[in-house]
Amino acid sequence: MAQLGAAHKPETNVVAFKPGADSARGQMLESLYREFSPALERFIRVRLVPEAERDDVLQAVFLKLARIDDLADKLSARPDTMLSYLFTVTINVIRDSARRAAVRQKKYHFSMDDRDYHSEDPEPDSLLEAHQDGAVFRSVLKNMKSKHRQAFVLSRFKGLSYRETANEMGVSVSTVEKYISAALLKFRKELLR
Repeated sequence: MAQLGAAHKPETNVVAFKPGADSARGQMLESLYREFSPALERFIRVRLVPEAERDDVLQAVFLKLARIDDLADKLSARPDTMLSYLFTVTINVIRDSARRAAVRQKKYHFSMDDRDYHSEDPEPDSLLEAHQDGAVFRSVLKNMKSKHRQAFVLSRFKGLSYRETANEMGVSVSTVEKYISAALLKFRKELLR
């Protein structure tokens, strides 16, 4: 929790206490914090407040208490309901926080640090290399012997087995193996240039 005796800055939520009469008020708030903060922390946790926001809610509760002018009178008038009063203030802080989050559509915001921004898309260099390899592949396929090209296309593109390719071409299985081996060797040589 922020120190209650910190200097007042208009743009922050820090509450300042002046020496004298207000120091008793500061001591009262510190006493309330020491005595009731464990119970309030449990109360906040049970209300399913996200862990990252629990300390903020507890701080906001005591900030709200610090801003109540007649806090001592309210608490001393009914000491038997002091914890109930603190729970009510806590519930109101949780509700206010939820309303602010809804207005700001907080559920649609996320921390940039919590994300992995690695793209699944290929790098531009890889795309260029693949395009160039594709051009080489098409060129090699176009310039190879027609029987080698036919065996390769039937086997690799149409998904035929070597036996089916052999039947389609009217040659033996071993001849299909030779044609495809020759085609693969030609691809390998051209791509490794």
